[in-house]
Amino acid sequence: MNEMDCRETWGDSNVVDTVAWLGELGDNLPSTTKAELLAACLPLEVAPLYSSAPPERIELSSAQHAVKFGLAWHGEYAMCLTETSGRVVSKHLIADEITPVNTGLREFSQFLAITSRISQLYDRVEDGKTSREDYLHVVESARMELSKIDSSALEPGAWWSGIVEEFSMI
Repeated sequence: MNEMDCRETWGDSNVVDTVAWLGELGDNLPSTTKAELLAACLPLEVAPLYSSAPPERIELSSAQHAVKFGLAWHGEYAMCLTETSGRVVSKHLIADEITPVNTGLREFSQFLAITSRISQLYDRVEDGKTSREDYLHVVESARMELSKIDSSALEPGAWWSGIVEEFSMI
């Protein structure tokens, strides 16, 4: 997503200023991790799916470090960019489980944009403004679109597969 698409998707006031956001932490990161974070198109918030958080370097395991860049799903998960592979993973804040999310931040942002539209449509079904059938059709179309972007993110056990499945349970 280029910057114009990013601002169109999230709105001018809801886009993370990645240079200011990354700050001095960027000087202590591998160059590929820093570059990916600086190029990211991340919103400040997409409730209840995601909210940005000050970036913080964390240890996922004794051999793997990551940068936490946000919280997800009602604040239950830390969203992290792994330093070695550039993959996005979630770390459950209580159970200390690591779950694959996306192959990179670009894919994460695209998934977030698509699922935020599903979330908004879900609210319209709840309010009686959209039919359940129309909603489920949109969810299935979105699932196919998401699969083209990052099929591994929808595999059983992946974070997004659970989110998309939850959207289907209406």
